[in-house]
Amino acid sequence: MELSIKDFIMKHKSLFEDVNKDYQNIDRKYDTQYTILDYEKIFNDMIEYVDGYVKYRESDNDKYDNKILSTTHRFYDSMFMDQKYRKTITLHEFKDINKIFLEKTKELQTLLEKYTDDPAQSELCALCEMTDKQYRKVSKVYADDMQIYLHLKSSNSKVFNKPLSPELRKHYNDKSTPVMHIKSKN
Repeated sequence: MELSIKDFIMKHKSLFEDVNKDYQNIDRKYDTQYTILDYEKIFNDMIEYVDGYVKYRESDNDKYDNKILSTTHRFYDSMFMDQKYRKTITLHEFKDINKIFLEKTKELQTLLEKYTDDPAQSELCALCEMTDKQYRKVSKVYADDMQIYLHLKSSNSKVFNKPLSPELRKHYNDKSTPVMHIKSKN
């Protein structure tokens, strides 16, 4: 199985670099709190889940046989809906989030590469494939978050303003989507 992690990083290299640049022209109305996916928690939970499965298999326990993949599917889907996988940030924290995203991506890639090519472990390979698909979903949201961040950070600049596509603007304003949103004041 070929992992999609390297492809994502290579494809979005300039976006990652742009996030690390300094944009001083933020419009004051955007200097507020936002909610985003808690990428660090998501990655930590995915890594812990795969490691936990390997330990479960090594223990010769069969308690969860035939339930692993369906349980994994539900668990991964919950990451986009469960509030425990969201956190509140300010735009000034996004560079640190970018760094953590890249570090955790590398950690997940190393883990998946370790287990993906063992044909004797078909369930483990399937779990790794599901984890890679989950990474693709999470990374898609992160790419959108990076574009939103760049738009917000450059919002007051006439020269360096990074516009949002109409679709991404719609997602940003729709709090039912997993991308970054202004935090509600309730």
